[in-house]
Amino acid sequence: MRRDNQPKTDHEIDIEFGQWLRDRRTRSGLTLEQAAERSKMPVERLKSLELGYAQRGVTQQESEKICATFKINLQEFLDRAAGKELNHS
Repeated sequence: MRRDNQPKTDHEIDIEFGQWLRDRRTRSGLTLEQAAERSKMPVERLKSLELGYAQRGVTQQESEKICATFKINLQEFLDRAAGKELNHS
């Protein structure tokens, strides 16, 4: 919830998810290009996720590839993508 007690918009959720994903990538010490290569995903697709422009959402296959590359728990990844508030980073 936002400060005004209104639910977050889909765009706000996408932006927050993208920021979290970018943080996980940089903490892994990977450039966008390295992450794309390791996850076998197009650079532009990863970039769009990080920028919050995932118009079609994230597929199960993409989720699994990203989680394996960044060593992220799949359930945490899915919760973040859905905009659920979590207490851990």
